[in-house]
Amino acid sequence: DLIKELDHIAQIGEAGSVQRSILIVDDDPTMVRMINNLLSEKYKVYMSNSGMNAITLLVKNKVDLILLDYEMPVVSGAQVLEMIRSEPATKDTPVIMLTAKDDRESVMKVLELKPEKYLLKSMPPDRWVKEIDDYFSQYKDHELVEFIRNHIITSEHNFGFSIVSGLAADVEITPKGIVYTKKWNLAY
Repeated sequence: DLIKELDHIAQIGEAGSVQRSILIVDDDPTMVRMINNLLSEKYKVYMSNSGMNAITLLVKNKVDLILLDYEMPVVSGAQVLEMIRSEPATKDTPVIMLTAKDDRESVMKVLELKPEKYLLKSMPPDRWVKEIDDYFSQYKDHELVEFIRNHIITSEHNFGFSIVSGLAADVEITPKGIVYTKKWNLAY
């Protein structure tokens, strides 16, 4: 499992090897279609028209990012976020909140939930793609550091990890010295 997870993180930087997946959760079908059309060329996109459908989808599918509407009927975006964070399988999945309101009070309510960021639904289309691309560029670095911190440094496995000039490798420590057992190119 450890190697599989690290392999997934490393592959993200290799062109075409792993396509990031995004779940769009919004009760407005026009908004869902618009975001899907903008992002589906670069990303694998799942779509959900309600919070409960999103939770059901997340039970069966692991995604790299959730775009979650703040204001939805029946189950609000805040409630969905709480459910996502309460489940061990999804608690670390990054969530970007979507909101149509740009007044200070509404934005502060969204930020109180501590999403990775929030996006205004009124943004121009080209900005949507840029925001998601920028997020994944920053997130990859964060994901790798967190993985090392949580799994490698505190691991009882007989290997370490090194990063040199954009390359990463499993490093097995043996009586004969250090053996690089697998290498990854982490260049973007």
